[in-house]
Amino acid sequence: MALALLSENELNTVVEKAVVKALSEYTPSPTIIPTTEEWLTVDQLASYIHFKKPTIYGYVSAKRIPHYKRGKILLFLKSEIDHWLLSARQSTKTEIENEVHASFIRRQKGPQ
Repeated sequence: MALALLSENELNTVVEKAVVKALSEYTPSPTIIPTTEEWLTVDQLASYIHFKKPTIYGYVSAKRIPHYKRGKILLFLKSEIDHWLLSARQSTKTEIENEVHASFIRRQKGPQ
């Protein structure tokens, strides 16, 4: 193989053509993000949280429940539903009484 001397412009042209060719032949593999998330359909969600399907549809319509919609497909992430359920926790009578008592004590002490 003989060595050829190239001008700067000729070298730039050769490199550019090589890069364009390499990029045109490159097909990136799709990026797949592994997930351990569990998706639920409306039927599965109704069974999981013991709500009637019309109630779930009403919550979706009012945007009161976290959900995903692609076309006519309605899906829910189980982890988001769990969080949503836990965020609706009501305090017990004892917890409320303890908070009132703590608030009363803080007021008696005054600003420090």
